[in-house]
Amino acid sequence: MADNEQLARRLGIMLERLYQRQALDRQILAVEFGVTERTIYRDLQRLGDIIRLREDGLYELAPGFGCRIEPRHLIGDLAARRQD
Repeated sequence: MADNEQLARRLGIMLERLYQRQALDRQILAVEFGVTERTIYRDLQRLGDIIRLREDGLYELAPGFGCRIEPRHLIGDLAARRQD
């Protein structure tokens, strides 16, 4: 799998968990994905303002980003991009 595909997979899984109200732990994610903790840190930084770092060191969805994303929204967006 290409590097960009691996990144997309990791980000997709992280976003799914965040929207399911799960907190993310960098160390656990690094072991799960077989990458360094620094790689996970960079991945999380790519998510920008939609996440926040809690006092306990875990990441969660930031306030105001709690809307539910339905798969049909993502599919519609992908279809629109392919037409461009």
